[in-house]
Amino acid sequence: MKITSVAIQGYCHRLLAPLRLSSGVISERQGVMIRILADNGMVGYGEAAPLPGFSPETLEATTKILGQIESAWQGKTVPASLDEISNMVRQVIPAGYPAAVFGLETALGDLAAQASGRPLALWLNAKAAREVPVNYLITGTKPDQDTTAADFERGKYAVTKIKVGHRSEEDDIAFVRGLVDLLGGNITLRLDANRQWTYDTAVRVLNGLRQYGIEYVEEPLDNPLPAQLIRLKAETGIRIALDETPAELGGVEAWLSSAAVDVLIIKPTIIGGIARAVQLKETAQRYNRSVVVTSTFESNIGLMALVHLAAAISPGTACGLDTRSLFNTGIISLQLSVKNGAIAVPEKPGLGLDARVWETI
Repeated sequence: MKITSVAIQGYCHRLLAPLRLSSGVISERQGVMIRILADNGMVGYGEAAPLPGFSPETLEATTKILGQIESAWQGKTVPASLDEISNMVRQVIPAGYPAAVFGLETALGDLAAQASGRPLALWLNAKAAREVPVNYLITGTKPDQDTTAADFERGKYAVTKIKVGHRSEEDDIAFVRGLVDLLGGNITLRLDANRQWTYDTAVRVLNGLRQYGIEYVEEPLDNPLPAQLIRLKAETGIRIALDETPAELGGVEAWLSSAAVDVLIIKPTIIGGIARAVQLKETAQRYNRSVVVTSTFESNIGLMALVHLAAAISPGTACGLDTRSLFNTGIISLQLSVKNGAIAVPEKPGLGLDARVWETI
């Protein structure tokens, strides 16, 4: 199977409401869709969407480098394995473009999985799950209670992730308690502080909420030193999840080998693609650490790729992929809807996306 053409197309999707991140507030999501045509008529799709404030590359730079791929890949054979795909991508994409790597690995993986007759998840792992549990995400300061309760009931979620740290200590505690009262006590809670707390603040807030059996707190400290995180776990009894800290400070393996991290958050758009995500899963497994695959608010193609990846490397774990509700109705495919707390993995070969995905960008 040889490549006959590579096309890219930009998109810009408005969010239903501004989204607060540790780097600021975003009101739209921009990225680039990738389409690779093969000489047997198969089509592979990918998505590259750098997240401002988190990704090392800009959208402009990503678009420019992807625009050079068609001439480089014309007539090339589509590799049959993930390692070969990763090597092919890294021959044309330099370091510092993780979103581009993710997009191209996705498109080639889509083609390779189609050629094998298997969904991408099963192509990655023969024991991949058929569905991916997801956590309900609460980001705002004052979510509409009726809407939140209705969404939660509709999706039948078992796990909820709450953004904290941008309120006062008292307001964070009251906010979480209010949500527990609203949603019921039989839910698993995760907190994400986005490095907003000092050590003392983290201790006070987490101890104020420990009665709710918090599963873990993500990036709790503004100065995330290993000794401080270990001490925080000891004082609160709550596990620590880390996202950007390991890659920025000391390297992922060094952190995983320490007692400072229990859960590794994997965002393939930021850490460098599907192959890198699989490597991190294997490293985490060696140290008996859990992994949670999380989106960076991608559109249809990227989000579906993450569903397949999560099914392959963290089956049974609730992942951060329920971002469909952040966009206007109709932007994200109904295939990515949550039912009984999970997103179903398509049974069709490859990504299994509707063939109209390119036309509806």
